[in-house]
Parts: sequence; C-alpha cells; structure tokens
Amino acid sequence: MTRRKNFGLYPKNWTLLAKQAKHRAAWRCEHCGIQFNPNTNTAPDHTRTDGLPLVLTVHHLDGDPSNNQWTNLLSCCQRCHLHIQGLWYPGWPLPLVWSAPPKWLLDRDLPYYIQLRLPAFEDRPTPPTQTKPARS
Repeated sequence: MTRRKNFGLYPKNWTLLAKQAKHRAAWRCEHCGIQFNPNTNTAPDHTRTDGLPLVLTVHHLDGDPSNNQWTNLLSCCQRCHLHIQGLWYPGWPLPLVWSAPPKWLLDRDLPYYIQLRLPAFEDRPTPPTQTKPARS
C-alpha cells in the first residue's frame, strides 16, 4: 500500500476550501471534539505541549492535496492531524488504539477494515498447575 501520494498541489483557493471544511465541522476537531474560535482559529482552552496555541487544521485523508472532495477533508486539531496521518489512510485497517471507527469515518463512508485483536501473551489463561502425588 502506498502511504502518501502527494501527486497534486494545493489549489489556489485552498484557504477558502479549508475555511469551508472548518465551518462544515462547526469549528470543532472532528476527531477529539475540541472547540475552536473561528476568529482566531485557535482553541481557547487548549495549548500545545510547547505552550503555543492549538490550531485547527484540515487533513487530506488520502494524502493528496489536489483531492478536495469533502469526504477527503477532515477538520482536526494539530494533535489529531498528526495522529491520524501517522496511523490511517482510506482502505487501511483501523488502528488498534481506536476502539471503534470514528464518526467522521462512518459519515464519509470511507473504506476500512478491522484488525483481529489477538490476546497478548500476558492475557492468555495460564494452564492449571498439576501437583504430583506425594510418595509414600
């Protein structure tokens, strides 16, 4: 599977398209739900780990900046943008850290599949111990 395509360039009207995507999401991160101020594009109650303001971004889910269909644009905070970009693309298995498909994925009817969750070694039941009968 190709991880990132990047075979297109951002269109000249990208600023308008990004603003429309944020407006469609009601200026919230579609993944974690943090609310952003439309005037400043920042979250009033949240900052990055370096203390700078947390900004609302728009992520191209398939990695192609020329694909600006609404189903490919996700309004999300910087944290979620990097998280999703590093873990998932349309058609990939859901990351094990996601307990269920996110609402934004279902709303867009994007392809995905669920990985089998195999029990970790520590989660396997331990076999009963057998004791040898004492010799008389």
